[in-house]
Amino acid sequence: PMQSGLLFQALYAPDSDAYFVQSIFELEGEVDVPALKQAWQKMSDYYPILRTGFVWQTLESLQYVLESVEVPFMVENWEDVGKENQEEALQSFIREDREKGFDLSKPPLFRLTLIQCATNHYYLIWSQHHILMDGWSTPIILGNVLKAYTDIKEGKAIHLKTSRPYRDYIAWLQKQTLDEAEIFWKEYLSSFEG
Repeated sequence: PMQSGLLFQALYAPDSDAYFVQSIFELEGEVDVPALKQAWQKMSDYYPILRTGFVWQTLESLQYVLESVEVPFMVENWEDVGKENQEEALQSFIREDREKGFDLSKPPLFRLTLIQCATNHYYLIWSQHHILMDGWSTPIILGNVLKAYTDIKEGKAIHLKTSRPYRDYIAWLQKQTLDEAEIFWKEYLSSFEG
């Protein structure tokens, strides 16, 4: 239901960036760019939601998952921009990236840009549409990216904790009836006065 609502809002106001999420990380130290890109690719391969698109030309909107997608991972070097101009360039990049938005019918609905500002100073911009995940999911994925990155750098095999597929939750959700849910929540919240 939440994704359906977000899809409706995106279609209702296609020029709005209300559900465009940008996470900007400032990284200090050496960054192994190929390992970081590989870690993000591993997340896309592992989590179906990162390979998801939406179609809505039928009577009902549908979510679909591709078997694989190449993670959009762009690398820029701004060392020659000069430290005094980098903040302005970063703000300009952030604004232009937001203006690009996403076509919800064409996964992946996220992209990454790594900007090197100095030898050991980077910005990682992770842009995504909020339809992909909520605030609970984001730290899980970021934690797994960091774990995969460390494993790759150390030459270890990447082992991610097995989680129940999201499609199981969707199947369960579709079996629920509004009448039963209403009864449950009325009973559960009966002690509240507001």
